[in-house]
Amino acid sequence: MNEFTPKTEQTSFDLKNYLLKLIAFWYLFVISIIIAFIVNYLNNRFTIASYVSNSTIILTDDFQSTQKIVGGLNLFDNRKNTENEIGVLKSFSLTKEAIENLDFEISYFKYEKFRSDVDLYKSCPFAVELDTLKPQTDYLEFHVKILSEKEYKLSNEGLGINENLKFGEYFYHPKINFKISINDKFKDNFNENIDNVYYFYKNNLNSLINSYSGRLNVDLRSPNSSILWLWINGTVPQRMVDYQNELSEVFLKRRLADKNRIVKNTISFIDYQLESVVDSLSDAEDNLQFFKQSNQILDIGKEGEMLFNELIQLQAEKKTSNLKLNFYQYLMKNIEEQKDASLIIAPSFIDIQDPVLSALIDKLQELKSKREILKYDIKKDIPNFNILELQILENEKELINHISKSINLHKYNSDEILKKISKINSDLRKIPKVEREMMKIERRFKLNDNIYTFLLERRTEAGITMATNSPGAKILDSARLENVIKKSPKPGENRNKLILISILIPILIIFLKDFLNNKIIDKIEIEKNTKIPIVASINNNISKENIPVFTHSNSPIAESFRLLKTNIQYLLIDKENPVILISSTISGEGKSFCSINLAAIIAKSNKKTLLIGLDLRKPKVQQSFNVNNNIGLSTFLIGNNTIDEIIYETHIENLYIIPSGPIPPNPAELIESERMRNLIANLKSQFDYIVIDTPPIAHVTDAMLISKYSDLNIFVIRQNYSSKNVLKIINELSEKGSLENIGILINDINQSVIFGLKYGYGFSYGYSYGYGSTDGQGYFSIPEQEEAFFKRLSRFFYDKLSKFFS
Repeated sequence: MNEFTPKTEQTSFDLKNYLLKLIAFWYLFVISIIIAFIVNYLNNRFTIASYVSNSTIILTDDFQSTQKIVGGLNLFDNRKNTENEIGVLKSFSLTKEAIENLDFEISYFKYEKFRSDVDLYKSCPFAVELDTLKPQTDYLEFHVKILSEKEYKLSNEGLGINENLKFGEYFYHPKINFKISINDKFKDNFNENIDNVYYFYKNNLNSLINSYSGRLNVDLRSPNSSILWLWINGTVPQRMVDYQNELSEVFLKRRLADKNRIVKNTISFIDYQLESVVDSLSDAEDNLQFFKQSNQILDIGKEGEMLFNELIQLQAEKKTSNLKLNFYQYLMKNIEEQKDASLIIAPSFIDIQDPVLSALIDKLQELKSKREILKYDIKKDIPNFNILELQILENEKELINHISKSINLHKYNSDEILKKISKINSDLRKIPKVEREMMKIERRFKLNDNIYTFLLERRTEAGITMATNSPGAKILDSARLENVIKKSPKPGENRNKLILISILIPILIIFLKDFLNNKIIDKIEIEKNTKIPIVASINNNISKENIPVFTHSNSPIAESFRLLKTNIQYLLIDKENPVILISSTISGEGKSFCSINLAAIIAKSNKKTLLIGLDLRKPKVQQSFNVNNNIGLSTFLIGNNTIDEIIYETHIENLYIIPSGPIPPNPAELIESERMRNLIANLKSQFDYIVIDTPPIAHVTDAMLISKYSDLNIFVIRQNYSSKNVLKIINELSEKGSLENIGILINDINQSVIFGLKYGYGFSYGYSYGYGSTDGQGYFSIPEQEEAFFKRLSRFFYDKLSKFFS
């Protein structure tokens, strides 16, 4: 604790400092909350609302009927892959089809004065019909003002268009052609829309597709389920609902179309085979009937029947072999032409039991399914995609090689069957001619009849499968307007957030101010960082006068200087005609102000006092006394004037001043001169007190040079202005012995540090003088000032908090 600091002061200061921070917090909180609610209101008023719409699709397992056609190649198990389905739902082509089915081409808006413009999706009183025969420019904004039920005003500032048109009349321009018609839904109350201003523009299809595809989110409802959850953000709830529902419908239609395309491909193959079989069967049937009628034959011999049955069997084998050969050739053509792998008919459909072939087809379909998934999620030039392409090419090579071998094998089998048929035919020639002809005709008929029956059965199965096919998915919950959720702005939620922010902002400001502030705020900071005594504290100069101790002698600041004079007398008790040096570390700390008022308050106690302006580089003290600075200390030190010529009497009794004089080129040399030493010695014999105003010590060494003549060196520190580093400089000067008998004077103690509260702030001495009293009962008076509402309100809170903590 310093020499002049009472023991109870720190506790009093801590309490008041805490109260001040509470009041500062309240003040900042009120301001923050007002701003926050204004911002919240403007945000709710002018921000375009954002909504979220959702729907669900379940992937079902009803694939059995179609798998009968494809022979269990796991084709639809791959398509059920959730990543694949998510990719399909977000694909460009599916989004394009959905948007083209909806009325999204033109966007309509209505101008609003004090809020954001309103999107008039399905609620515009007119409709724009574009000329589809000519290309139309996107995003040309046309303004429409309805004048009457028959006429409207069309304008576009960029194109220089401003004309009146009739509803239903075409507007022609090189960039766009259209006509505007009245919306039938709004004919009854059309007059309500007159004088309203609307605008519209044509959207770009690709931009729409990318926007909706990008905003659509698809995810599994839960990890173990097959329910897809779709949700999308937007600003118009009805438009979002329409898009989601249309997208779901298009998705299901496409899945069903994909499944039906496989069945249709199968039926086409059967029909192609049936064309030749039907003709052959019809001819064989006619020939058999005609031959029997002509020759009146009812039956043939047993030997001929045996040969005939064997021949029928061989010819059936030949027909089946040819059918399989056709399938292999069809399969080869599909692979070479790079057709969709999902359209390949399973080998088992025509009784081809070839495990290797089935495995290769299964692998090809699996690889191509993976490729389709990657197409939705990544670019085609990344390594994973390239590796997959190589695997597909390798698989196709193996498949082509296997098919080629199978084709050769069936051709060989067909040749062997032909050889056997030739041998039986040779044996049949030994049978009587009529029977032989009969057997030949009957054999051809049965062969074609068996093939026809087989193909017809398979075609019927395919037809039944197609009729009973389902998409393999269904809409579980459609998007509904009543289920749309408003995402932002949310007034209640935003209000809670803003209240929290309004609480945090004052806390943050107070914390940062304390943490980042390098200024000296209170005496405790000085006492913690230096052992040099604090001689006094000077209050804030409310009157703004240069010499308030003279103009307002009963003010708190005058009492502060009286206290300073008293403390100085204790420090200089053994000194006669003392010299007091007043300096500071930097300019702006109030050393000249303190020098002037200290000299004035000493002079008022009937002490002959001299104030010397030793700041030769920046003269200032003479301005407060209206003294001419042409003659002063600098002119004396160079020998131009005598002592009596440079001493001026002021308007304050017993106070005299030596001004600095003109600024010399060598102030330090003049101060070190013999004339300066003789001057001080001479002046001490003439005056009771000498107060010297010196330059800031951090800038120049003038104060250091004159300190050898001083009895007391006072450093001025200004509250909330001087840096804490100032104390380091003062400590160094004291420790090195550069300056002796040092004291600290704290200047500009603000009695209303926070918005004008009238109470002492940390530098008081534990006693009250009735600051602010206007009833004549106080020790001194303060210039009257009108107290603002917030000051009175703050005083109320301070009084309540003071009572609480006391």
